[in-house]
Amino acid sequence: MKLAKILFSAVSICLVALLTGCSLGKTSTPSKFYVLTALPQSTEPLPIFNGNPPDVGVAQIEIPQYIDRPQMAYRVNANEVEFNEFARWAEPIGAGITRVTRQNLTQLMGPGKVAAFPWMQPFPRKYMLSTVVTDFAANEQGVAVLSVIYRIADRKNQETYLINEATFTDSTGQRLTTSSAVNALSNTLEQFSKEAAESLAKVDQEYGSKQAE
Repeated sequence: MKLAKILFSAVSICLVALLTGCSLGKTSTPSKFYVLTALPQSTEPLPIFNGNPPDVGVAQIEIPQYIDRPQMAYRVNANEVEFNEFARWAEPIGAGITRVTRQNLTQLMGPGKVAAFPWMQPFPRKYMLSTVVTDFAANEQGVAVLSVIYRIADRKNQETYLINEATFTDSTGQRLTTSSAVNALSNTLEQFSKEAAESLAKVDQEYGSKQAE
């Protein structure tokens, strides 16, 4: 009996070691990390402002909880979203959207005209741009979608001059790969940034003299 127990224990240990070795020998699929990209620094500012563009503060952009995660979201249909465990954002996606929007607006309005939360120093902003993202994902039709509600207010963020809701899309006509989806999503942010800059120009034209008081 004792010999049988010893042999059974020895076999059990060997099996555990064998299974553990097999498990350790497997290689898991490595995750890839992505960032949204802004307009190139060579981009010319938009010639839409009367004179010197105003200083603008970009508030931290709000995003829906379902995309506020490291995994990249992929919309299957109106009621279903998939998350790619191996395609991840290299930074919190809300911070990435805010970063790219600020960089885009800086290129479109000129250096030193745009600051974003958190403020690194006192900033003499003339207007505040606040944005709520309601959708930001690629879908089955190969379309990247950005839906936003944005608001332009006075420097104290108390009086609203403009509020608008808009959707921006970018499509290649084919199902997007992960890399092309990131590029397409970056393009939707470019479209939004251009509309926001144009809206700021209209607001400044209409309310600029009031802000100067």
